[in-house]
Amino acid sequence: MCSTGNCSSFDVFDLVKGDYIVPGSGCVEPYFEREKLISFKGRNKKYGVKKLDKNYKNEKTVLEPVFDSIYYIKRNLVIAKRNGKIGIIDENNKLTLPFTYNKLILSQDPELIGLRNNKIWEYYTLLDKPSLILKSKFECENIGGVILSGGFGIYQLNYKYNILFKDGTSLNQYYDWISDKGTVAIDDNKVYIIGDEKKTFLYYEK
Repeated sequence: MCSTGNCSSFDVFDLVKGDYIVPGSGCVEPYFEREKLISFKGRNKKYGVKKLDKNYKNEKTVLEPVFDSIYYIKRNLVIAKRNGKIGIIDENNKLTLPFTYNKLILSQDPELIGLRNNKIWEYYTLLDKPSLILKSKFECENIGGVILSGGFGIYQLNYKYNILFKDGTSLNQYYDWISDKGTVAIDDNKVYIIGDEKKTFLYYEK
């Protein structure tokens, strides 16, 4: 409960209701801050970015509409496509990663992304600026979702699956299927448990 006149009017987006709400009837602080940068489409059919003030009102254009697409905005970083190439720029129009990438992976973990430069994937964590985790020739699914020690993502090669680790290595064997968290695998009607240190244990054989 809160005292009269000490309630918050700060609204947050409720994913269940699909609308902005005032948490706790306005009597508690929200647990996250909304993005102040928002994308918009200009008359030229290109996309730009506007910034809201501290009250989340009064839009101000910070990036002119020159982008083919805007994929993602995280704090002051904008992942966009310009002239057919993907790059990252900040709200001050400062280039963070060059517009040289041709494919993007957005993870369920909002701090992780993958960018492909020619045939090499570069995986980054997004903090105040992108920080390179590793480079690999493999395109990973579920990056950041593998819970094994040092695990990073799951990739497919010749219709088989393997796990990519942060040190760039993989398991010694490919499998018909690997669970999202990287702990269970199936191959040739055999079920395996995958443990730390890349060790696998036969759990069930049909």
